[in-house]
Amino acid sequence: MVFTPGENGYGFHLELRDGEGWRRVTRTDNVLVSGDSFDLRPAEITASGAGLVIAGSRTDADRKYTWQGTVMPVPGTSWFHLQITVDSDGFRIGEHRSVEPEISVSLGGLPPYERGDHVWFKTLVQNPTQWNGEGRGNDFPALSYYDPYLQAQFRMFFDMTPMSWMGKDTIARFYGYSCSFRRLYDGEPSAEIGLLAHAQSGHDFPAGQQVFSWYISADHLDDEPTPPDEQDALQQLVDSCLPLLRSSTGYWPEHATSWADFAAGCGADLMSTEHSWGSDESGEYLLSYVDGRSDAWEKTMEARGREHVGSEPCLESALWALRPVDVLQSAFPGGPYAGLQTRLENFIRQEVGRDRCQVLSGLATTPTPMGSWQYVYILAEMWFLYGGRGDDALLARIRQEIDTVAVPMAREVQYLFPLQFDKQSLRKIGPGSAYAVCGTYALLMVDLAGRTGEGQYLDEARRAIRALANVPIDAALQEVVLIAQAIDAADRLHALTGEPEWDEARKYFRAQTLRMMYWYDDTTSPRVQQASHLGMFLACANINYPAFFENIEADARLAATILAEDDPAATLQVLDYGRRNNFSFFPRCSPDMYGPMPLDFIPFEDVPMLEGPNDAGFLGQEIYGAGFTFRAHLLWDAFASASDREVMVLSVDSYREGPTSTTTWQGTFLLFNSRSEPVETAISFPIIGGSDEGLVTLTSPGGKASKHAVAGDQTLPVKLGPRGWASMGVAVVRRTV
Repeated sequence: MVFTPGENGYGFHLELRDGEGWRRVTRTDNVLVSGDSFDLRPAEITASGAGLVIAGSRTDADRKYTWQGTVMPVPGTSWFHLQITVDSDGFRIGEHRSVEPEISVSLGGLPPYERGDHVWFKTLVQNPTQWNGEGRGNDFPALSYYDPYLQAQFRMFFDMTPMSWMGKDTIARFYGYSCSFRRLYDGEPSAEIGLLAHAQSGHDFPAGQQVFSWYISADHLDDEPTPPDEQDALQQLVDSCLPLLRSSTGYWPEHATSWADFAAGCGADLMSTEHSWGSDESGEYLLSYVDGRSDAWEKTMEARGREHVGSEPCLESALWALRPVDVLQSAFPGGPYAGLQTRLENFIRQEVGRDRCQVLSGLATTPTPMGSWQYVYILAEMWFLYGGRGDDALLARIRQEIDTVAVPMAREVQYLFPLQFDKQSLRKIGPGSAYAVCGTYALLMVDLAGRTGEGQYLDEARRAIRALANVPIDAALQEVVLIAQAIDAADRLHALTGEPEWDEARKYFRAQTLRMMYWYDDTTSPRVQQASHLGMFLACANINYPAFFENIEADARLAATILAEDDPAATLQVLDYGRRNNFSFFPRCSPDMYGPMPLDFIPFEDVPMLEGPNDAGFLGQEIYGAGFTFRAHLLWDAFASASDREVMVLSVDSYREGPTSTTTWQGTFLLFNSRSEPVETAISFPIIGGSDEGLVTLTSPGGKASKHAVAGDQTLPVKLGPRGWASMGVAVVRRTV
């Protein structure tokens, strides 16, 4: 990064080492922060260690401020970190020609025939994610751009957490910005990359010290035999940005005790007939929201000329709760959820037999719109739940629905799943795609193949995963849980077949899932600061908020496949964010977020964000996602936990828990020290009962293993290095007294 003096201060450009020499790959005289009111160019530059200290000022009558900053290389990478603090009494912005402020780098002039060869062979990963051609989300603040003429790979990452000046009075973050590439035509074709501003939200830059923070890197990369594809570029961008995130250590929402406590509270709240259940002449049923209340959906449907009926039955509320409850009751016979388990199961069996339930109704005789992802997801959950329950009649109905509707529909749409399909014709209807349904569908097919031994289902899984891996990267996303389930499907298919294609797909789907993660905390107002968003997930492309169900499901699929990674440290940190931050969804931890609630342990659907649905009102307490409280318990403290809560004990058997026998139990875990210093702690094992015998195997990343006999009332001391991890296997022999 080279600064050169000019008439109004220092401009900069980027150079790359190419063999033994250096070559310039951007225009000269770039500014750090652009816009009529900014045009930040250092007036002073001094060396400081491996980096630079920079400073400047503006003395216009209506725009007076000073600024200072640093440019620091990130050790062991090609990243530079730039941070600038502007100190002012506030000033007007964006009133004239420019939408401002903007952080961009001009690449200079474009080559001849730039709308042909250059367009064809550049590689661009732009963000945030989008769906249906517009309506960006607010997730991954980064870009990757490869220029085959410059033979340069550029990356930029924008550290949104300290940039609290964004909002309705300036630019409302991703309502007005994108991390992208832009062609310009000012006399001749040129281009720029960066945090590009498209729409001004307001004209008042706030007083005080306001921070701009971002990273930039550039590397030489040949274009032979061909430029990189977008899938590889996305994986490399995600992997290179993960080390830039802050440590997960330290933060806990107020009143966040343990997931065991919150699961117990959730179990009690789900039994509330008054608030969680409804009934009609056919019997009782579980609701989708507490008291059927969703102000946002009521307001939305009214605007569309429709009525929101919040008191309807919600089959998935029961399905998504019963599966983890089954695991808990199997592992801990006589546990506290037997009553809930029975009630959920009774509702499911009754509901699938009612005329209003179309999940197992077969081919329709009249046009019948169905949501593709909801249909496939619910059908898959029913197969997983009832595949080993001994109900042959219900299992036969599920299998018939799969064979006569789901599989033919997938083939009819060539595995390019639509947002909706017609259950009569099995064809796409209405607008929009949902290609990521391939992930859920493939997961179902892999499980069918494993249980039935029929190879046709493996072929279905292959076709679905291959289709999803090859659609354009910006078309592959919809609900985050669908792409997360694709990770698991690809990993299982690789385990079953040994075919390397599916392991490559797993890596790509992991990158797409992490692309939908929130890589920052929203600090733009006191309201949004009630939660830490880092490590949560954009629930659905362009919906602009994280939701509890989607967060935990994404975490569970990442955990289930983490052992396939060469180094799981980065994913462990992501999962540690989830272990902590998801407590914020509960009224117990966030009583002021939406006011008093009837139930403390049913999560809110969302936590507030700048771009979220603030104008629509309260989304509700999601009964449909409450079952993922039990999944969080299974992930983080059902079977083992550390006395030092800064050490995460993660179960990596998520969704792969086999039936527990009456005599043995086995589990695999990863331990993670979130601190930057060594730690000693003690691991306790609720899964080892008082008369049981436990054998614990600890294995370091280098492969050194030690075995330890642990009784039910004992703990195991462990040591972990700074940000260190280890694997732990637990085998239990049950002894009855």
